[in-house]
Amino acid sequence: MEDAIAGFKAVVAKYPTMDGARDALAGLENIYVELGRVSEYETYVRSLKWVDPGTLEFDEKYYQSAEKLYFEEKCPQAIGAFGDYISKYPNGGYVLNALYYRGDCHYRAGAYEQAITDLEEVIRRNGTQFMESASAMAADILFRDKRYEGALDHFRRLEPIAASPQNTLVAQVGQMRCLRELGRIAEAATAAEKVVANSQSNADLKSEGNILIARNLADRGELDAAYTKFKSVATGSTTARGAEAKYNMAYIRHLQTQYRKAETEIFELAQKFPSAMITGRRAPSSCSAMCTCSSTTFSKRAQRCRA
Repeated sequence: MEDAIAGFKAVVAKYPTMDGARDALAGLENIYVELGRVSEYETYVRSLKWVDPGTLEFDEKYYQSAEKLYFEEKCPQAIGAFGDYISKYPNGGYVLNALYYRGDCHYRAGAYEQAITDLEEVIRRNGTQFMESASAMAADILFRDKRYEGALDHFRRLEPIAASPQNTLVAQVGQMRCLRELGRIAEAATAAEKVVANSQSNADLKSEGNILIARNLADRGELDAAYTKFKSVATGSTTARGAEAKYNMAYIRHLQTQYRKAETEIFELAQKFPSAMITGRRAPSSCSAMCTCSSTTFSKRAQRCRA
């Protein structure tokens, strides 16, 4: 490529007019665009006093060069090329595309802080064609970073615009988990109802949702209804979620002062889930291990007693 560049420049030097050097300039342009080095081409062309750079549409050339690298899966080079375009043409006709594609490259590389800046700018500018995927990536980044309020906003934006059933589910599950982590159990339970009703949800997601629904019922004092919901999870699961549900069944019986029933639940828990860990600790082996807690809601009491 460097030999070709030198050869075309030699032609331009020998025939310093637009008519004489047109083909050589076109060849140089193609090479520089392909290499993502449009800024070098621009600097060179601007040094030719007989060329009017205003007629050469560098905006489009910078963008096309970066886009070509992106679609060729050359993200490291594309990031730099999109950066050149955005820096030079912050209000250019392709800036929205450039921000999104650069953000996507950063996201795929795990450079989440750089990615979130570009993706949220795309969202702020209301980039309709990229809104769904930009919202999904932005939500994922913020959730990973435990910035649940911000992630929740993006998941909520994603749900009504999702074009695929999978992204609808992603949005619903994301809202459920953000609200759970924020301690907003009643809202999390409402989101969980959507997850449970979604035909795309697998058994584990349905269990996760039903546990939140049951926790909310218990918080409202509907202990029998909560017990039934926890039981539906424990009966159909052999995973840690099933163990969590079984533990909460025992805890409900404990709150209802039905101590023998609570003890039976604990024994069944130990038999069905012998190595299950509840919030990082083994389940208590008897009702005497269940503490009395002063927190105001079932969710908080159960969480503290398991700890």
